[in-house]
Amino acid sequence: MMGWGKGFLTEGAKIVLAFAPKDQTGAATSSLWIKLADFKRLTWLIVVGDRAGATTPAVALNQAKTNAGGSSKALAFDVVAVSGVQAQTVNTDTLTPAAVASDTFNMTAADATLYAINVRADMLDINNGFKYVQLTIATPGANAFPVAVIGIAYDGTWSAKEASLPSVVG
Repeated sequence: MMGWGKGFLTEGAKIVLAFAPKDQTGAATSSLWIKLADFKRLTWLIVVGDRAGATTPAVALNQAKTNAGGSSKALAFDVVAVSGVQAQTVNTDTLTPAAVASDTFNMTAADATLYAINVRADMLDINNGFKYVQLTIATPGANAFPVAVIGIAYDGTWSAKEASLPSVVG
């Protein structure tokens, strides 16, 4: 097959549309639960489109023992990387790290923004059976808020084609 065995991201990672693009006006958002048992790292990508109003909803991570959220609790993280094109007027490919306090952060009011949050499997309470991670976004209020969330699980202990990698959503 053309392209396989060439070191592409899709060969050693599971890329999951954890929350499909949707206008989240007035509603909180929760991603799928992503299993990190077979992967060492997970990067969450949050893509926010052009929105009405300067909403700045909070983002948090949770960890759980099951893919249904069993025994869910907060997952500590301390940095988020932010990039944006501010309503398509300034293009950039620079992700700027920003400190996170109290295991949560508020999004900026800028339109067309990309957020990246890195999670290592050893950040989870593995000794007590926690192996699933979920990203949540608090309600943006009554303002239009188009958003999508992508999870990329990677750094496993095998070398195989993407189709045979362990599932992260079950």
